[in-house]
Amino acid sequence: MTATETLTPLGALLASLPVDVNAGKLLVLASLFGLTGPATSLAAALAVKSPFSQKPGSAASQGREARFDFESPHGDPFTALAAFARWLDVRDGRRENSRKWCRRVGLEEQRLVEMAKLQRQFNDACVGSGLTSYGDDDDDDDGNGGNGGERRGRDTRRGKNKNGNKNHHSVLRHKQRLLRDMQRKRERERGRKVLAPDGEGGAGGSDVEDSEEDENGDGNERHMKSDRPTSFEDDLRALDLAVHVDLHAARRAARGGSLGRGETSLMKAVLVQALYPRVAAPDSNNSSRERESDWRFHARGVRDAVLHPTSTLNAPDHAPAPTEVILFGEMLETHRVFLCNCARAPAHALLLSATNVECDADAERILIDRWLMLRVRTAGGGESLLVAASRLRLATKALLRDRYVYFNARCTSNWTDVVFCVQAQKLEAKERLEEETHCRDALW
Repeated sequence: MTATETLTPLGALLASLPVDVNAGKLLVLASLFGLTGPATSLAAALAVKSPFSQKPGSAASQGREARFDFESPHGDPFTALAAFARWLDVRDGRRENSRKWCRRVGLEEQRLVEMAKLQRQFNDACVGSGLTSYGDDDDDDDGNGGNGGERRGRDTRRGKNKNGNKNHHSVLRHKQRLLRDMQRKRERERGRKVLAPDGEGGAGGSDVEDSEEDENGDGNERHMKSDRPTSFEDDLRALDLAVHVDLHAARRAARGGSLGRGETSLMKAVLVQALYPRVAAPDSNNSSRERESDWRFHARGVRDAVLHPTSTLNAPDHAPAPTEVILFGEMLETHRVFLCNCARAPAHALLLSATNVECDADAERILIDRWLMLRVRTAGGGESLLVAASRLRLATKALLRDRYVYFNARCTSNWTDVVFCVQAQKLEAKERLEEETHCRDALW
């Protein structure tokens, strides 16, 4: 909100999305740069529990070699994005059992299923709010562009087959009925659980069915049911996923789980603005500590936090540099404070989100929100860094204003001309923003 208690363009766009603030920021800002597809998957990865059931190097996951194909040095959300895309390939290709594949690489398939459902919900929310209605995201099949021709081809095919939607809905309704029948069958086979009272009038912990089976000599029947082939459960999970998730659309949205170098830097900048102030700085003595589990990180108001054992940043070759900070999606407090869903980002990227920035006369020391101090050792580098950050923030605000104009124009009758105007302004601002990003990295 502004000082006059009116919504800013970002606030108005967030109000149109039925998601939490952090996920909304991620989706809105990513849509400005055509990264809505990976952003929906990243938002889903940050919203669910970590899918990594085993820490890197454990015996159950057959060592870190099992994750080399999709492990990202940028952090857990990017690794989850690549793992999610690989899992979608396994599910859609049916070349390998997805449960066995997840067990081999140390992933929990149920978390990936939750990610797929959330990813679809986030994508529907973006489409419903108009964030992706005029080609901000590339829904191409191979992630290599050419989405205009693909969309025209799909539209042509839809025009030729007028009954396509009816057929699709009829198939979906049939799958939904089949799913309900299979769920009811599973509940019937499980039986009704009733606690039997013990001799003192309390719940004894056994159930009536077990006692009846023991009296009738049929105690092994329940054990045989529990040991039935898992094909039924696999079919049930596959049908549940087919009803709630479009695997082909999810694969296109994930873009094969890979981001280019420029897109990864851009996504990090978006993550900083989306997750701030969930930021932790590495302790200056981490380099002298032998074990990765002893690394300490300090967040605002919290000291001596550690990375979650399943985090990919626990690997020595993925450790954050002294000039980087940790972005975390969740803070878990037990006997220690653990940082979950962590990603690494340059410390100077915090200038894009800070509300209060102070510096000395030569801009060699920059204080961010009176908490984190940046020291710039290059002569004149601090001033150039502040100027570049200021230009980037202005360019982002300009993009948000343009998107807000488009958002308001959708509700009126004459908004076609506004679409082309906003597209031209968006492309110009995007090129300017990428140029400033390269200048900022070079200066740092």
